[in-house]
Amino acid sequence: MTNKLRIFLIVSCCALLAAIVYWQDSLHLASQQDSASACDLNEHSSCLFQTALGQSFKLTSYQTKFLLEQSNKLSLQIIKADRLNSFDLTVQAYLVGINMNMGRIPLSVVKQGEQYLIEVIPVMCAEQNMQWQVKLLIDTHQGNKNNPQTFFASFSTRW
Repeated sequence: MTNKLRIFLIVSCCALLAAIVYWQDSLHLASQQDSASACDLNEHSSCLFQTALGQSFKLTSYQTKFLLEQSNKLSLQIIKADRLNSFDLTVQAYLVGINMNMGRIPLSVVKQGEQYLIEVIPVMCAEQNMQWQVKLLIDTHQGNKNNPQTFFASFSTRW
């Protein structure tokens, strides 16, 4: 293999990797920005979500201001569910920084009766006005089929 061909292959691979990284970052940022505007918990105490199968869920915040390094509670309730009860659900929740990469922080989700309580503890960071996103993964099991849905809610914290 000639040196020119090696250089061409190396440059082509580097360009392809750079394009993939750029594409993933732009998709990630776009999904955060689009979904974050859908439900702002600083402006509304609750938000409604609807699955593609017609089930409705209500996410309620128990506080008007989210506090850093302290427990903030959210409640997820089933509002409308044709042939669905809370035993058919799998709920996971994560906290993600919007304006600063804080990783994906798993949140505690506890089923209590017909609702799920979600504990959100935003961590302190260098950003004074931090924008956060709660990512809800709700899987409505219908028979042998899983129907995963992702919903987002945002809030901000200040120190």
